[in-house]
Amino acid sequence: MTYPPPSPHLPPNIPRSAGVRRMLSHTQRAIGPVLMAIGVAVALARGPGAWQPAWGGDGLICEIAWMALLLLGNHLRLRQMASPSRWLAQARAVRESRWEDPRWAWTGAFVLSAFFASFYFAPEIWRPFWGMGEALSLNLRGRPADAWFFYGLIYTLVVLLGAMRMFRKHRGDAYQIGRTRSVVAFQLVFAFLAPAWLEGWMHPDPSFSLDIKYFWPLNHTFFEPWHLDAMRASGALGRVFLVAGVLMFLVVAPWATWRWGKGWYCSWMCGCGGLAETAGDAFRHKSDPRPRAWKWERWAIYGVLVWITLGTGVVLGGYFTGIPQPLGIDTYTWFSRPYALVVASLFSGVAGVGFYPLLGNRFWCRFGCPLAAYMGIFQRFASRFRVATDGGDCIACGQCTVQCEMGIDVRAYALAQQPVVRAGCVGCGICTSVCPRGVLRLETDSAAFQEGLEPWPLAISPAGTALERFENTRTERFS
Repeated sequence: MTYPPPSPHLPPNIPRSAGVRRMLSHTQRAIGPVLMAIGVAVALARGPGAWQPAWGGDGLICEIAWMALLLLGNHLRLRQMASPSRWLAQARAVRESRWEDPRWAWTGAFVLSAFFASFYFAPEIWRPFWGMGEALSLNLRGRPADAWFFYGLIYTLVVLLGAMRMFRKHRGDAYQIGRTRSVVAFQLVFAFLAPAWLEGWMHPDPSFSLDIKYFWPLNHTFFEPWHLDAMRASGALGRVFLVAGVLMFLVVAPWATWRWGKGWYCSWMCGCGGLAETAGDAFRHKSDPRPRAWKWERWAIYGVLVWITLGTGVVLGGYFTGIPQPLGIDTYTWFSRPYALVVASLFSGVAGVGFYPLLGNRFWCRFGCPLAAYMGIFQRFASRFRVATDGGDCIACGQCTVQCEMGIDVRAYALAQQPVVRAGCVGCGICTSVCPRGVLRLETDSAAFQEGLEPWPLAISPAGTALERFENTRTERFS
């Protein structure tokens, strides 16, 4: 049996002397965390400490400095950690052993869940920290920082820090590098900087969502009466966002999913996916691939889609008919508010991110995101995208299944030599990166689609996941 040669994308061994290499390694090991600690200290001094430096004018230089220290320190820390045995994704699946310990996993889940719960339901607790981005908010928006500006700043920084890790881990893999750059750019520009600048530029203050890539059904408030009125009352820009949101839902999402699969949004644009693919990458192997989880996935995610669709239909019906309470039903009390509380807050934030260490980095995307469910329908039945397999070379190592953040039993498809056509697949391509035999590849123009061929049905049972293939009156099962 022959194996592919080692990847050429290894860190260059520039220093020839072992002593020099050891010295540089120890130096980076010390400098990286120290710079990050200094950055955190400056941020806390600027926020809770209310430090106003004598230099730097309004403190903008100070705020840029603490963010730069965090990023530079993280860069040096990752350079020290970069070694073939630790980071080479093409050679083996990478696990974070720290999170395999239940104590670490439960502690991490508690801390993350507590942060999101406190921020959603008692944001005033974090008021002392808003000053960490006060000068940045004044320069971007022309107003002091508030809870959601602080949230966006921290969220974006976490994505940037996680992206640096992904760049080191998948260096040389053009697809992974490209989509990581994409989610970083969309988060930094479209989700943080552009909305903040537009908020300060528009007068009167806009009260509608300024993230143009955030559309229904993911944006559950898009068709709420107050949101529609705000867009209609905000002039040309408001109407642009209104038309763009409708077109994204009705035209762009179906067409793009047909052409590239739902990965065009979930793995290249989405803010939730951006956090999952960068900071949450260490938890991807926590996603449960068992049939029981798949059953819950389908009931949960399509249940949320039905819920938001019915609620939005009732709300729009009342809006266009001029009857705020059709059939005597208060749409806000019975539809909008429960959805915002249960799904938009508890599910997507508190549990969706808080449960990363326990249930994987795509818990929300897999079980709750209505936009993922909507695009998944097109992907399953009318998309050119699939993960093609060449099962003849598969060694059944199972690393593709272990590293699938959506809990798909990719190995079963590979052994059956069938393409992976699943509504849940987000096209991250990690399965292709960790496969040691190059069995898997992403396709968007496959012969199977052109010829109208249907994949063999996938059967699930308590015994495992099975691809059933009827050939010569027998059934082959791959569990």
